[in-house]
Amino acid sequence: MGFGERVATAPGKMMVCGEYAVLHRAPSVVVAVDRRAEVTLARSVPLDRESSGVRFPEALASFRCGEEVFGSPPPGMKLGVDVSSLRRGEHKLGLGSSAASAAAAAGLACAASGNAIEDRIADVLNVAMEGHRRVSPSGSGADVAAAVLGGFVRFQRLAESVDAQPADVAEGMFWSVIWTGEPASTRGLVAKVNEFRERDPSGHARIMAELTESSHQFCHALSTSCQDTIDAIAAYHEGMKTLGELAGAPIVEYKLDRVAHLAERFGGSSKPSGAGGGDVALALFLDAESRDAFEESCATKDLTPVSLKLGEPGVRIET
Repeated sequence: MGFGERVATAPGKMMVCGEYAVLHRAPSVVVAVDRRAEVTLARSVPLDRESSGVRFPEALASFRCGEEVFGSPPPGMKLGVDVSSLRRGEHKLGLGSSAASAAAAAGLACAASGNAIEDRIADVLNVAMEGHRRVSPSGSGADVAAAVLGGFVRFQRLAESVDAQPADVAEGMFWSVIWTGEPASTRGLVAKVNEFRERDPSGHARIMAELTESSHQFCHALSTSCQDTIDAIAAYHEGMKTLGELAGAPIVEYKLDRVAHLAERFGGSSKPSGAGGGDVALALFLDAESRDAFEESCATKDLTPVSLKLGEPGVRIET
């Protein structure tokens, strides 16, 4: 690999808690998974991976923002992006492919200018957040933080900045990820919730206060006890379901609700991971046997277990 020809990867994510409430400064937890976006800087890249304002705009914006912070790479280089591992065929899995590509592009801009990512990780996070924000200003940034930092991340928006740091997670948790087979539009669901806020400000404030309180309880439970976390997941699922009903949005559609009922049958609990409406659910159990039985039951009901490792490393340069 010649000078300036670099490859960076960054992980996808799953929201563990804090959906919707994170936009109102509630704490959230997001975790990096072992499906990675790959961003390449080279003299030539395949046309279907070439970044542009239309294809992979968050990656391009983050790389351009990185040039402003770290300096420009050698001339004549092209940016290529591959997010295929974060998809299932033609469908996205809801694992934050745009955030992962933004994080990888920010890391690549850092490394291409002669910097070590680990020495400039705070700058890489700021660059990835800004680049992603330039394209998708309504996002919380939690997915970007997980893609940059890796592991379990406690994330909270503050008045003028964000707070992102490793989250404490109790031992003995058996996680499961289920693909509903129904791709979801985060933008459409958030728009419905925003319409609800305009239509009924007090009702919106009440449910957001409830979700915020649930987020605080969830973060505490995650650090102390698997059973407490199972209970917190069930409570947050119900909170998201109530929000959807009030907003007239299918946040907890029938497949996500089916996953939750199956998880309860096997002693665990489940909730949508992300905005809902489909995509993936995250479930938790006290032991591997219960988790495996749950996944076997899901597979018979057109619900697909997805093999994912949680808590994976953040952005890095591949050698």
